[in-house]
Amino acid sequence: MKLIAECYANRCFALELRNYIQNIMKNSKIYIGHNYRLGRDKILKLIKKYAAQTDDLLIAIIDYEKGVSRKYIDFQFKISKIGESILFGEHKHKRNIIAIIFDPNIEEALLCKYYPILCRNINYYERIKSDKACEVLKEYLKRKPIGKILLMIAKMIIRYCYE
Repeated sequence: MKLIAECYANRCFALELRNYIQNIMKNSKIYIGHNYRLGRDKILKLIKKYAAQTDDLLIAIIDYEKGVSRKYIDFQFKISKIGESILFGEHKHKRNIIAIIFDPNIEEALLCKYYPILCRNINYYERIKSDKACEVLKEYLKRKPIGKILLMIAKMIIRYCYE
């Protein structure tokens, strides 16, 4: 299984999600991929290319964004809601690609919604957008509301593996 994150904050989410999955599926090997130079669309193209070479489950942790750029996601994935602003995408052509999609982005869908200080305080917000994101987010991702969401998503992914 591979979790591929679009941005620094999504990478932190992926790291925590890996912990939740591994707590349920002991001894599972889960790789986390992230390249700050690649945007969402390039990541999805790489995942699609890689999916043809492996049977591993590839999970994109991405932002839905706003406006016309959503069409690219809609074209690629069959989308269902798993939370108020969190979506689950099943690739329309490749069974081994799924996506956890934040609508419109992880900040608005999750972080600022439950912890407004992360977006009101410029120091926090700038760090969330940088390679220091996990230093700020680690404690918030472990707390109850987001922790419950992570557990729910981990269980969904595991169920998907065994369908």
